[in-house]
Order: sequence, then C-alpha cells, then structure tokens
Amino acid sequence: MTRYTALPLLLLLVLSAAPDHSSAAVSDSLKDACAKFVYPDFCLKALGDDPRSATADFHDLALISLDLSVASANAISSSYAQQRREPSLDAAAKNSLDGCLLLYQK
Repeated sequence: MTRYTALPLLLLLVLSAAPDHSSAAVSDSLKDACAKFVYPDFCLKALGDDPRSATADFHDLALISLDLSVASANAISSSYAQQRREPSLDAAAKNSLDGCLLLYQK
C-alpha cells in the first residue's frame, strides 16, 4: 500500500501544467501523464488499475492519484494502529509505530 503515497504530489505537478484532453483519448492521456512521471511503469500500473482511469482526462488522473494516496495512508494508519495494540510488541517497536501514526493520522 505504501507504494501509492508519493504518486499524487508528483502527478499534480505534472498534470497541472498539462492540457485537457477529451475522454476519447483516454489511453493517450494516461500514457502522456505517466510518460512525464519519474517511474512511468509504476504510474501506468497504479492509475491503470483504477477503473476510473478508463474515462479520465489529465485533471481526473490527478484526482484519482489523490484518492489512491488517501486510501493508502488510511490503510497504513489502520495497520500501524492495529500492530501497536499487539501485547507482545516491545517498547522500541511501539515508539516507532507511534512516530508513524503521527505521520499518517489525520
């Protein structure tokens, strides 16, 4: 899940300067957006896995990347909170998880 957390900031920078395209050129929009990303294959996989990308223009792709990142951060936060409650967890691990929770919680 953590793999999606960097996606929106980079895509927003790229996509905010990109021209709008009609949904008829969907695959071209996705390819164009991801071609400008540092890791195009990662971008294509992350956004291509979301069914909304099939009809998305550049602006919509940026919104989808934000949605993916928020969902990922929420899942990470939930996982860390659950791990934090494990009775067998030592103090150092709990402190590490506490730090992570501060970063991911709203």
